[in-house]
Amino acid sequence: MIANTTSRLVSGGALFLYLLFNSNIAIAQNDAEPEARSLMQIEVKADDRIPEGKSAFIQGQADKLGDKYLVEGIEIAQPIHVGVFTEHADDKVRVRIIKDDWEKAEQEQSTNGTSKAEFKFRTFDNFKIWVTADEETPYQLMVWIGDELEISQPSIAVPASEYVEPKENASNKNNTNSSGGVSFSYLELGLIGVVLLLLIGFGIIFLRKKN
Repeated sequence: MIANTTSRLVSGGALFLYLLFNSNIAIAQNDAEPEARSLMQIEVKADDRIPEGKSAFIQGQADKLGDKYLVEGIEIAQPIHVGVFTEHADDKVRVRIIKDDWEKAEQEQSTNGTSKAEFKFRTFDNFKIWVTADEETPYQLMVWIGDELEISQPSIAVPASEYVEPKENASNKNNTNSSGGVSFSYLELGLIGVVLLLLIGFGIIFLRKKN
């Protein structure tokens, strides 16, 4: 499962573009025959220029078969930002975020018109990236995995201002009349009736014995 989210560190592609063009970028090797092209694993590393998380920068050449990447070791509390950037705004590079099935993209974008495709989400364990293009098109890929976010647990103590009285207690209070007397439920009235009958019965027996 992949959930959309936003990161505290990265807003937009400005920082990514700066780092992409000022970093030692790994080159995706896809010279092998299409049938033999394998899944490439991305290893994110700490970068002194980014105060939080780890990142990886890759330069590739998209084609119809495409480049497939795998990112592992993800915790659900870690924000994720994936960006694919092209040189020209009219470059048509298709980017898909995959969880399990390659034929079923969790998220999908094209760089056509903006020269970038960006994704912000969270997931657990791993995710995959598939970059394709109808014509051979160079691109640069950036993956940023943030530090785990602190998720506060709800307190079991409820402030008095937020306390909601159970309906059962509220209904019992409603049984109290305005003069301070108490109105009884049918069960209570039945029990009182049984007690009165017992008292009357004992009284009759006592009177017979006395006579």
